[in-house]
Amino acid sequence: MASRKPTRLVSRRQFASTFAGVVLAGCSGGGGGDGESGGGGGEATPTATAEPTATPTATATPTATPTEEADVTIEVGPDGNYLAFIPTRVRLAVGDTVKWVFKSSGHNVCGHPDDNPKVEIPDGAEPFGSHPDGNAQAVDPTGSTYTHTFETKGDYTYVCILHAHNGMIGHLTVR
Repeated sequence: MASRKPTRLVSRRQFASTFAGVVLAGCSGGGGGDGESGGGGGEATPTATAEPTATPTATATPTATPTEEADVTIEVGPDGNYLAFIPTRVRLAVGDTVKWVFKSSGHNVCGHPDDNPKVEIPDGAEPFGSHPDGNAQAVDPTGSTYTHTFETKGDYTYVCILHAHNGMIGHLTVR
């Protein structure tokens, strides 16, 4: 009877990265290599030998990184909720990416505690924001997006700097 190895859970990001590598390896793996067209390829099927080969067999490695897709999308200032992040509360896993989509102008996303007293991030977490450093008043145009990947567990409170006093506050929990 064969023993089972313990199951190891992987994140969506790890799975996507591995899957992309397998797909790239499959796409770049064969095809003859002699530069001639037609003719069935003439390559011999390898057979097992008693002695190890002198050179290791090359393995395909991914040449491109997968695109960073959002695990969660949050709308910023959507119709009817001009001063809101929708959804207001979101739960994530470590390594998940959030994409904020600006549905109206005059807003930003700020996760910098130094820029607003309502902003809170866990100890050791990277501050984030759609505005350039040093310009917390900068706004994002309608239709633009901002993404951030969360690598630290904990509770995050972020704001639109211009409308935090109006209650434009969002919450994230990363587990």
